[in-house]
Amino acid sequence: MIKKIRSVFARKYKESIPETLSPTLINVRLLETYSIRCSCGSLAVPIGERGVSYQCIRCGKQPSEGPKYNLGQRTLTNQLNLAPKKDSQILHIDFYEDAIDIMKQKNYR
Repeated sequence: MIKKIRSVFARKYKESIPETLSPTLINVRLLETYSIRCSCGSLAVPIGERGVSYQCIRCGKQPSEGPKYNLGQRTLTNQLNLAPKKDSQILHIDFYEDAIDIMKQKNYR
């Protein structure tokens, strides 16, 4: 029953992320996947590993709170025995700024 509930609410990736990518490119794909649209038409990406705060990569505005995200490791509880995330599912915070620089070079309109 719990597996069915988890599968219903699990976020599906639009495309799988290969494990062989560099941490910067993994960050770019994760940020693109979890981004929302800003009023200027560009992407607003998550700020940090967990939360509801986003910031536009073009105009720098922070839109009102978006959907909740967790791009870090899962926290294990006694009730649910969740498997740890793969490296391709974790935001590497050391390469966050490099990923933002790559995203600024792309045209997201």
